[in-house]
Amino acid sequence: GIVSLQFCKFACLLMATSEDHNETHVRLLVGDGPSPFVMRARMALEIKQVQYEVVVEDLKNKSQLLLQSNPVYKKIPVLIHNGNAVPESAIIVQYVDEAWPSVEGRNLLPKDAYDRAMALFWADYVDKKMLPALISILRATDDTIVKCKEEVLDCLTTLENVLSRSPAHQPFFGGEYPGYVDVVMAPFVTWFPVLESIGNFSWQLEEKFEGFFGWMNAVQDCLPLAKCLRRTDILEKELRSIFLPKTQQA
Repeated sequence: GIVSLQFCKFACLLMATSEDHNETHVRLLVGDGPSPFVMRARMALEIKQVQYEVVVEDLKNKSQLLLQSNPVYKKIPVLIHNGNAVPESAIIVQYVDEAWPSVEGRNLLPKDAYDRAMALFWADYVDKKMLPALISILRATDDTIVKCKEEVLDCLTTLENVLSRSPAHQPFFGGEYPGYVDVVMAPFVTWFPVLESIGNFSWQLEEKFEGFFGWMNAVQDCLPLAKCLRRTDILEKELRSIFLPKTQQA
């Protein structure tokens, strides 16, 4: 079932407590757009209560700091910790998890080797299946929209089954507290209502995907995650601007 909002707040506050670690000179290079990859990095830092400086990059005129910090891909986000640069959001989340371990041992990735492998597997599933399916909605035509929606619904069915294996009253993929898969998937929580608005349809999440709908509520009630989410009105304007023709950007 869906846990109460008060419980989610309590759980996330406990999760946020981390060991005192050398937090000096922590910077996160970001863009000014709606990048879910930047949101992941910020969520991990927020969960671990790491003090960090946000450096906004002009991606049309990339700084030497970005080019030197990520010379291979030249992309954001990049975490810089004590002069060492860590690129790629998934790697940043793992780095933050290990560099600032939780006092209570509630880290994003499980200690158990199998559980850890499964968390990495499902995070990879989000990137390789769910994200392309969501983007396909934005690029869909009248002829392809039905197929694109079916691909997203197939992904939701798969993730709903994963959530159903969790013990009762535990809202997150990570269990009682947010874990690695939650951080990877959480930036897309606000995509679902935005895609409904753009596509003029309903996912019927509450009726068809109770576990996933409960997970979305838990994410939005978990301060370290929720504070990094894009507002739906802002996100809709940004996604329309990026993916849709000018005639559909209103």
